[in-house]
Amino acid sequence: LTMPLVPLKPFKTPRRAAAAQVAQSFIVPAPTGGLNYRDPIVAMAPNDAVVLTNMIPRQQGVELRKGWQEFSSAVQVAGVPQSVESVFGYRAPNPANDKIFMATNGNIYDITSGGTPVVAVSTTGSTSNEWWTTQFSTAADTFLLAVSPGAGYYTYSTTSGWVNRTSTTTGLPSNVRTVAVWKQRVWFTADGDSRVYYINTVNAITGACTAFPMGSTLRSGGYVSALVNWTIDAGISIDDFLVVIGTEGDIGVWEGTDPTSSTTFGLKGSWYVGPVPKHGTYFTQFGGDVMIISELGLVPMSRLINGSFSRDTQNTGPAAKIQSVFAPLVRRLREEKFFNVFVVPGSEVLVMSLPVDGGYYRQFAMNITTGAWCQFANMPIRSAAAIGGELYFGTVDGTVCHGLYGK
Repeated sequence: LTMPLVPLKPFKTPRRAAAAQVAQSFIVPAPTGGLNYRDPIVAMAPNDAVVLTNMIPRQQGVELRKGWQEFSSAVQVAGVPQSVESVFGYRAPNPANDKIFMATNGNIYDITSGGTPVVAVSTTGSTSNEWWTTQFSTAADTFLLAVSPGAGYYTYSTTSGWVNRTSTTTGLPSNVRTVAVWKQRVWFTADGDSRVYYINTVNAITGACTAFPMGSTLRSGGYVSALVNWTIDAGISIDDFLVVIGTEGDIGVWEGTDPTSSTTFGLKGSWYVGPVPKHGTYFTQFGGDVMIISELGLVPMSRLINGSFSRDTQNTGPAAKIQSVFAPLVRRLREEKFFNVFVVPGSEVLVMSLPVDGGYYRQFAMNITTGAWCQFANMPIRSAAAIGGELYFGTVDGTVCHGLYGK
């Protein structure tokens, strides 16, 4: 049978009026202003960000931070990795003689060539493996000065290698904590001590030491935590000031030349910044200023001495946009290991590294050109140093890594 073809009726739909256009395109600028924890979102600049992790704000956009890789293999004792508590370098007059060292397990290791660490100084006696270092050039040589509680005072140079100077530096306590150079003299602080110590002879790395009391500047108690050489314009010329930092946040700024006489050495003023971290290098010299981490956040010395930094005016400081998050972290982690502040010229950032917090590693980084902040995550920094413009950091599993490395 055949059926005739019958055309289907067309399917009709009711006609609708075109909807009015309600969407429009909008270009969102890159967050070149960096993190902003200070302002409400509705009042925030369009180029600021509430989350900016592992991305560095630049002038024309943002850049993915560089990575990190193992530089030296792990130091182990009976199969247990030893945490790297210090990383430091030596810059020789001839760059071919530059060195990179780390400290763990009571020893100092040479890791300049990477790979397997080589013992440079064994059984130092250090009770914490926390070493504080600075460089000092005399007519004789260029020296790395290194101190650690329990170990005493060591120096390193290309010519003489590592030398224990404790026995030839009389008047220096065994629990020496930090070392600094000011007005061509070597100065020291000691654990639990409100005095500072200086070598009597100018341009000398050893000899008799004199104790100088600093208790009058420590109005909040505690002891002297560290000394910083601060070079600023004193009004008529460039001068060096000695910044004395107390553990409970008292800051004394001293000026002059010869500490043996009150006519040539005196206190310029005292200020308060809040308690400072117990471990690590929690300050840095940057752009003619000294930046100090304390429970008030990141405090620039220049604003402190001219009266423009206080709890009410922190919204104008260099870390103003992150202070509300950063300062509480300092208060909570102040006695943990380690706080470190350093500038990495190769990446054009100032980095503030915090102690590990519940297994989470974090660092705040500032673009040194624009002042914009971001946050780094997942770099397992225990101890750190910028050496030759590059970042090297120690880890809890005994290795030293080359940080912010690669393309």
